[in-house]
Amino acid sequence: MSSFVQAADETIVITTPEPHAITDAYAIIKVLLEENKKLKLKLMINKCESTFEGNAVMKRLSRVVHDFLSYNNKPLGCMLESKAVSRSIRQQAPFMTSQPNSDVTKFMRSVAEAEEMKTLSYHATDEEDEEGNEGALKNTSFVGRFMRLFRTA
Repeated sequence: MSSFVQAADETIVITTPEPHAITDAYAIIKVLLEENKKLKLKLMINKCESTFEGNAVMKRLSRVVHDFLSYNNKPLGCMLESKAVSRSIRQQAPFMTSQPNSDVTKFMRSVAEAEEMKTLSYHATDEEDEEGNEGALKNTSFVGRFMRLFRTA
């Protein structure tokens, strides 16, 4: 698993407010950062009873990661507990399609759109490519790095 995470452009760690889940999330973050301090980690809290609870867990875990691992993760958000998710599980269908107007679907859509905008703005900046061509978009994605490995081999 770790090699897949290390190859990814970004990693999202999702946890819940339960103490054992928070401990597990911290342990995963610690192992990943021991291998690569430059990893781009984002944190999401799932199944929160309230936004207040989710933000408190986010702050507490982020503070521990900062204090003990000297790393600042990016908060991605807090997803509230939702009956729409339970219904979609029973229906054996993704909640994004089976419950399109639910709060959880709207939240996930907004997170996805925000992340997509960040990615688009990052890739839209003009840079020199590896051959020195000005204005070319430098492909720094996993697939781009993978393809460059085969071109140089």
